[in-house]
Amino acid sequence: MGVTSFLSNSHTDIQTLTIGLLSALLTLPAIRFLRSKTSHDTLSSDLLKLISAVTSDNFHFDRIKPLLTAALADNQDDALIWDQVYNAVTESTPPPQPLPSSFQQTPWLRNANSFANSSEHRKYVDVVLKEELGPLYVGLCNFHETFLGGVADLQTATKAVFEKCREGGNPLYRKGWSG
Repeated sequence: MGVTSFLSNSHTDIQTLTIGLLSALLTLPAIRFLRSKTSHDTLSSDLLKLISAVTSDNFHFDRIKPLLTAALADNQDDALIWDQVYNAVTESTPPPQPLPSSFQQTPWLRNANSFANSSEHRKYVDVVLKEELGPLYVGLCNFHETFLGGVADLQTATKAVFEKCREGGNPLYRKGWSG
């Protein structure tokens, strides 16, 4: 039975194979020293999270099939297998879910704009922003280098903007932000 035909078998077969492979990877000494690409932890912790996800009913095995194919190939390539391990544990940010059309036509009772000059309601801003923006992801490794690293003269421009915010009779920044 070839790799492709095995991977087209039942959900339970693929789940069992995946858990076996991921468990075997966890026994390798290197796994405790390889850095995670998504957190400040090790690849070992990423694999444990992946095993937990694999056991859930809504796991999409298309995410893991390239790893299984590489691991079960006749001519195994260690570098390719490790690349596929990293790809499998790196879950992409889910795309925003479309809102039902009736919901889009219904105005919000409150939104971030309603807090413009109302200091008594500032404690509710986080709640409203979460409602409007949905889930936010924090602690992304190498965010600055990945998204801003290629911006020419970013430090110079940032410093110039910050200095402008400190100027004038009513500056935006004076021992803290105002406005």
